[in-house]
Amino acid sequence: IAFHEVFMNVAHNGVFGSQWAMTVSRTANLLFLLAYCAYVENWHRKGAFHEYYEAAKAITRKMCIRALRLSFSGILMVFGEAFSFEMTVVMASQLGEVALNAHMIVLNIATFSFMCGPMALGTAASIRVGNLLGAGDPYRAKRAAWLIVAMSVAWMGCCAITIITSNKTIA
Repeated sequence: IAFHEVFMNVAHNGVFGSQWAMTVSRTANLLFLLAYCAYVENWHRKGAFHEYYEAAKAITRKMCIRALRLSFSGILMVFGEAFSFEMTVVMASQLGEVALNAHMIVLNIATFSFMCGPMALGTAASIRVGNLLGAGDPYRAKRAAWLIVAMSVAWMGCCAITIITSNKTIA
């Protein structure tokens, strides 16, 4: 909040000041978090920096290309999702202030229902399935994956019922 006040109002940068405020505050947050972790974990005494340096030296161009190939579809998916959300806001803004506010409420509800359910469960599932596959147990990995699918469907069903039955209250 302080950075927004300084960059937007004191320096009179307006919208551009908001962007700079977010950049500076997130950079400061990262630096303070790293400093705190380094202090609490005694990284300087445990040789963590040397270990990191040795690991970084072992990275090859071939490894980077392989990682990029593996992650490219995920990058496109996240970009497409983010872009589509931005485009819906742009289109809703053409409808007027009330419609834009209603749209933002709907987006917040959709974000909450997705992030607290399928996204969180999917993250846990990827770890669990990866561990089971690494342990050489594909049967249990498949069961765990289908369990998460069922839990995600149940969560989204509950969210849908809640939204449908309380739509007058929400509006």
